[in-house]
Amino acid sequence: MLVSKLRHTTLHRLRLEELLCQHELQLSGKILDIGSKSRRYDSWLSKATRIFAVDLVPDPNIQVEFGNVEAGLDYETASFDGILMIEVIQYLEDPKKGLVEIAR
Repeated sequence: MLVSKLRHTTLHRLRLEELLCQHELQLSGKILDIGSKSRRYDSWLSKATRIFAVDLVPDPNIQVEFGNVEAGLDYETASFDGILMIEVIQYLEDPKKGLVEIAR
């Protein structure tokens, strides 16, 4: 683990950042970040060639588009090399719909 990369001090955040650090090399190519309200995880995606960020609350100032994973996203099937969806699934009314959409 690269301790210098860890930014947060809560146990939950530290564990989350440890996991991101362990798997960041797997997140390469074209990445979709679902639930990316503030683009908090962009710096962990160093191998990404392009990052698309969607959230229920869009923010054009930081290039976060509107996206509802349960209703379907406006991307072609198999458009991404990887998907990042952190702390989102617990807020979905129908998690199965969300997971089916990410698998698409």
